[in-house]
Amino acid sequence: MEDQFINKKEGLEQDEIIKKHKEKRKKRKKKLACITLITGIIGAIFIIVYNYLNTNTYINCVENSNLNYKAFLKQNDFYDREFLEKGTNVVASLIKNIEANFEYDMNFDQDIEYIYNYDITAKLEVLEGEEEDTLLEKEESLVKVDNIIEKNKSLHINEKVDIDYGAYNDKLNSFITTYSLNDTLNRLVLTMHLHVINPYDGSQINKNTDVLTIKIPLTTQTVNIGIITNVINNNGSVLVNTKEVKHSAIILYSGLVLMGIAIITLIRFIKYSLDVRSAETMYDQIFKKILISYKSYIQEINNDLNENEYEKIGMTSFNNLIEMRDVINAPILMYKESKYRTKFWIIDDKRLFVYILDSKLIRENLREKSRQKNKKI
Repeated sequence: MEDQFINKKEGLEQDEIIKKHKEKRKKRKKKLACITLITGIIGAIFIIVYNYLNTNTYINCVENSNLNYKAFLKQNDFYDREFLEKGTNVVASLIKNIEANFEYDMNFDQDIEYIYNYDITAKLEVLEGEEEDTLLEKEESLVKVDNIIEKNKSLHINEKVDIDYGAYNDKLNSFITTYSLNDTLNRLVLTMHLHVINPYDGSQINKNTDVLTIKIPLTTQTVNIGIITNVINNNGSVLVNTKEVKHSAIILYSGLVLMGIAIITLIRFIKYSLDVRSAETMYDQIFKKILISYKSYIQEINNDLNENEYEKIGMTSFNNLIEMRDVINAPILMYKESKYRTKFWIIDDKRLFVYILDSKLIRENLREKSRQKNKKI
């Protein structure tokens, strides 16, 4: 009876110790959570402030190009017009000259300073075969405009170029006749190359340097020809101001350090929560599993046994106790000594087989495993 009283007293004392441990763990978890939350919020605020203090300002821009041409005709008995408009096929031998009109526009949201230059080149090409291998490539400059500085909301270029179609055809005929070439692709490629520069950062504003291209077929025979053009239509942005506050990098570094501390503390919080995954929680899980799996074998009693009256044999696991029960074919007695300590017995005459499920023992086992793990590291 005295032993039962002592065991009950020890059980109550253990419950009190468990309660204190829980409170201690709860306080530490709160501390780690508060550190994580506070450092994370302050770090995020610092980074947001840094970004606000160092915001770049951009304005939008839109660029468009257009190319029109007229094919002026030689004196003939077939056409009563002086020239044919864009998109009209015409007999090559009747073309006197071609007037190409290169138009380019770039518009900004507000006045901006920019530098631009452009040139228009004519390239005579003779290509052979399906792979279009180059046999002849000769380029010359028709128009060249050096750097011009402007400050307004738009850039407008309107450049007219007059092409002596007959002269280029004569050059082509001379080359083909000299080298006895057949089945070649012959054309004159006119290209407008443009550079619009942002003086603030030295970047090129227009996305494509070749803003306008016209490909004019050349022929040694009297056939119908078509003219291929290529234009652009793009949207973009231009950097007009870089806002950078002196020593603002300190704010950024401080924010990053605080975010680093928050991450480290969060990792510690998670690791601590797993490590102290309450031995009591593990006790509850094991106890619940035992009752679900072996309820029919277990008989709960209200009083503790006087173990001194028996030859006590300890079991290291409940499974060992189950194996012994199968051999002896005796019921398993269960006595809940305290909230987190339960005894299981099998009585075989004067022998007493005992398994104790105790959160204290679980905690000691977890600590031992943690120590062994740290030694390996």
